[in-house]
Amino acid sequence: MVTSTRAPITPPVLRWARETSGYTVNEVARRMGKSPDDVAGWECGQGQPTVRQLENLARILKRPLATFFLPTPPEAGPALPKDRRRLAQGATSYTPALRYEIRVARYRRRVALDLYEVLQENVPEFSLSLSVEQAPEQAAEGLRDALGVSIEEQLSWRDGRRALHKWQRAVEALGVLVFQTESSRYSVEVAEMRGVALHAKRLPIILLNGRDALAGKTFTLMHELAHLATGSEAVCDLESESDPEIYCNAVAGRLLVPRADLEMQIAARGYVGQEAQDGVIGELARDFSVSRETLARRLADAHHISKQTYQRKRVQYQEAWQKQKSSREPFPVPREIMCLRDNGPTYCGLVFDAYLSGSITPGDAARSLGTSIAQLGDARDRWLARAQV
Repeated sequence: MVTSTRAPITPPVLRWARETSGYTVNEVARRMGKSPDDVAGWECGQGQPTVRQLENLARILKRPLATFFLPTPPEAGPALPKDRRRLAQGATSYTPALRYEIRVARYRRRVALDLYEVLQENVPEFSLSLSVEQAPEQAAEGLRDALGVSIEEQLSWRDGRRALHKWQRAVEALGVLVFQTESSRYSVEVAEMRGVALHAKRLPIILLNGRDALAGKTFTLMHELAHLATGSEAVCDLESESDPEIYCNAVAGRLLVPRADLEMQIAARGYVGQEAQDGVIGELARDFSVSRETLARRLADAHHISKQTYQRKRVQYQEAWQKQKSSREPFPVPREIMCLRDNGPTYCGLVFDAYLSGSITPGDAARSLGTSIAQLGDARDRWLARAQV
């Protein structure tokens, strides 16, 4: 009879890995097809998993296999950011998927700091500062000035993908790293998180939900930038009624759709004095490259539609998006494109600059980008093609 090889793991490390990943003993046991007593026993030193079971544990908890052989659990890392979501009843913590994405974002930041040193470049400091005492209009004007995007440039885009790309570039030019979560059906749900702001003096992070709509990501980008400028960290779903969330929503809306420019576009289209209908809202949303919901909110702020009309249209647009998303056929996107999207322009630039200069190995570059060495060449070629545009 052949006995399976047991893995001499460190029980407290297994418990640490499970708890910090956001899983209960029962959840891990269910995913492994084992009893909770087996998993609890491994954590108490009563028995050991087989090597194959340990490999499964590492996959579930998203930890390197070597982690489980450390003599003691690693020191506590940064605390999770403040939860500013309006959670459904019974939802009280971050899911394992969200915890993982926050962990990956912080890992990328550490890599970026190391790469600046390897490349002998100065790490940019994030110096943008806002006070919540400022009126949202004034704060929005200050952020737009810092971003250096004129309203004429914005109105020339008329495309959600281009707008997100341009705004992301402008935000990263302020010394911010912008990442996106994976967009598979196993990743973070939009209902759980639209964005995360992780504050730091050097290389703060904005994490966008990769499953969100393009215009939704753009609004979240500005919302989280407002959080960083006020010196705060947060996990947001943009639905919360808390004061900080209301303030950041107001700043983001006014930044993307300034009141004076909205009035000019309305007048130019001959809509003055009319209760805006869906066609009008859609046209104006395309003008500013924002969602219909964002545009409707700004129309309500400017008293072009009633608050009741806005609330009705908001529900209508959200239901339409959910229906469109559920009926849309999955469209396979090349992995190298998703690699560049999720890692963001600044981070990708640092990794490829170090790789192409011979400062890091292909293995280091692939690991830093979360891809394979086999796919690194395609990602590099796409990056170089984009850099030349």
